[in-house]
Amino acid sequence: MSKGILMFVMADEASEFEDTLKSLRLFYDGPVKVYMDGIDLLVVADLKKRFDLDCQVIKAAGISPRILLVRGLRYTPFELTLFVRNGTIFKSFPSTIWKQLDDSGLLFMNTEHILLTDHVKYKRLLKWASIFPSVNSVVNNFKVPIDPRIIGFKKESVFIQSWLDMTTNGEKGGLEKADEDAMQLVAPFFPHLMLPKEHCAKVLK
Repeated sequence: MSKGILMFVMADEASEFEDTLKSLRLFYDGPVKVYMDGIDLLVVADLKKRFDLDCQVIKAAGISPRILLVRGLRYTPFELTLFVRNGTIFKSFPSTIWKQLDDSGLLFMNTEHILLTDHVKYKRLLKWASIFPSVNSVVNNFKVPIDPRIIGFKKESVFIQSWLDMTTNGEKGGLEKADEDAMQLVAPFFPHLMLPKEHCAKVLK
């Protein structure tokens, strides 16, 4: 079964992208597929050589970066995919994560356990609930924020389409960080494995 990491990089993210790759390649030597938009071709060639990447240049003019990101997950070349958000810094990369993803089909991490009405993400979710009453139950039971930096999924996962639909609705409603919050709102409706904050603290800075 093929497995690998998938990333998306826009023109103004090149320096953050390099920092992510430097930390990742300290612990992981497997396949990395990268979709790039607006990156100079010489820079692409340099990064591809230095970090052993499979790079594909795309044209995303007129498409919201947040919608583009979620939509692009449908085109992963891997049967098991770990999407890594640009700017993520690794402290380790446990090989067990692939078995956990294969067994669960959908994998998230969380950074903290909370029940605080003044939490930043909770405040954003309240705005969603005011526009989309269908998500009220999720917002009212919000306790475990999903870390948006790493998401694991199987290629056939229907979660991605639901996440894309919710992200699109959020963008149309003028909501900030629509992709991150849409993931939080859709995830409870799908069986998944949530790696605890202790695990996340060992893997990510």
